[in-house]
Amino acid sequence: RRARAVGGAAGGGAGPGAVGADGEVPAAWIVRVNAASRAIALRWVAKAQNSVHARLRKKGDEQRAEVQAVVDRMPPEDDWFFSAALRLQGTRLLEAAEAVHNDVRATEAELQATTTALDRELREHLAQHHETLREARRRAETNAAQRAGRGGHAVEIRIRALQTEREDLRRELEAKERTAMEEEGQVLPDLAADHARQLAEMDKIIRATQQRLENECRAEERAAEEDLERFTQEQTQAMEARRIDIQAKTRRAVQASRNVMKEREKAWQAEAARWLAVARHKVELKSQEDAMHQASSGTSTTARQAATHRRRRRDV
Repeated sequence: RRARAVGGAAGGGAGPGAVGADGEVPAAWIVRVNAASRAIALRWVAKAQNSVHARLRKKGDEQRAEVQAVVDRMPPEDDWFFSAALRLQGTRLLEAAEAVHNDVRATEAELQATTTALDRELREHLAQHHETLREARRRAETNAAQRAGRGGHAVEIRIRALQTEREDLRRELEAKERTAMEEEGQVLPDLAADHARQLAEMDKIIRATQQRLENECRAEERAAEEDLERFTQEQTQAMEARRIDIQAKTRRAVQASRNVMKEREKAWQAEAARWLAVARHKVELKSQEDAMHQASSGTSTTARQAATHRRRRRDV
């Protein structure tokens, strides 16, 4: 509505903030909140609803007490003044109030049972969620230990095999150098350099192989950690969705229950207010008339007593 008004005021309904012909609100007007903000907003709404409900109940309790007080001041012997119909209407209001109160208690008991069941369901899901995550972590730790053992053993075997190959190569090159020494009396520099190059190349292969195998083990470990993190996030999101669903069910149950109670309570309060408007006025009038009657009776009694006293004095 605000977007439509702004758009119309700015340019006859065709402004950038106007709602489209299909009623779709522009993205600029949509406010997205995170889970924490949503939880705060829901708590505020719940507190506001509780406050409204408490005020309604307080007003009802006050009206019940007032109806009872007014009915108590309307005895059957005064039906000539109040009318039996008005008095009996007040009595029926008290009976209806008791019936509403009993229904409210029954509804609250049902609501308590519902919310207790939903709360228990939520606790069970939370406990299952935490146990699932603990089991996943235990399994991940066990697998990590097994992978580390297998990976370390595989690296050790492969490096040992390469070192054996290097040792065989070294022996082979030394044998060639001894042969050259026996035949030519010396080892030619080019031959010695070539042998050193081959051994250095073998050392490089060993280091590269060890680095590659260790990197593969670390990559496998990182992949396992990522899998665990992804599983944890999925489980947490599923648990959060379940928690939100259960809390929404609880809010709906509470609101539905209160709506039923509110309608009956408001209907009773409206009827009680109409009755009190008439009955209060009549009770006040009766109280005023009784006070005037007592004052008049007191004045007549005083006059009679004075006349009697004067006559006695004359007789004396």
